[in-house]
Amino acid sequence: MYRAITYLALEILKERGDEHTLEALREAAKEVALEVELDFRSAKDSRVGAVRLVEQAKELRLFAGGIDITDKIRSAEVSASVSTVAAEVLIREGLVALQRSFGERFKDIVAEGRDIGTVVFPDAELKVYLDADLRERARRRAKEMNASGMSTTIEEQEEEIAYRDEYDSTREASPLTQADDAIRIDTSGMTIENQVEAVLKLAKERIPA
Repeated sequence: MYRAITYLALEILKERGDEHTLEALREAAKEVALEVELDFRSAKDSRVGAVRLVEQAKELRLFAGGIDITDKIRSAEVSASVSTVAAEVLIREGLVALQRSFGERFKDIVAEGRDIGTVVFPDAELKVYLDADLRERARRRAKEMNASGMSTTIEEQEEEIAYRDEYDSTREASPLTQADDAIRIDTSGMTIENQVEAVLKLAKERIPA
């Protein structure tokens, strides 16, 4: 969601021909957050109130004002700017409320984010803090971006991720930190399948059927 606001704010700056400064980005992001309607949809979905029910999570897409922006929010430009937007208190308050609305409507929900276990859902039945060493995270991110047609290197991503970690860990609003009751899993040497298996194992052990 923070990436969505960031992407739309950057588009506003481009349309207006405004200089891309941090202050301009913050103001554009606040403007977007007040006006845009974010929605999750899939090829096969139904609606309950204002929330979409999806049959398969792999088909989930993010829409802003009715436009699919799922792929666009993963650009290098968005990644480089999202921490600035996510640090804005008013934006965080609005998006946290939206995230919690999903939790209130459904019995079972799986969510990920840098403040999900500490701020958004502090009473979650299971909290997992997925981590990996910096080099491995950069390698994965570079591979993902290159596969999507975006040019980057492991070194570039390593620098960007390190900066974002530092920025997010020291921000005033909802800083990145591991919840006291979260279970940390170091995924450095794990495949995606290994990671899914580890989390599912914890879920089966700790969440009543």
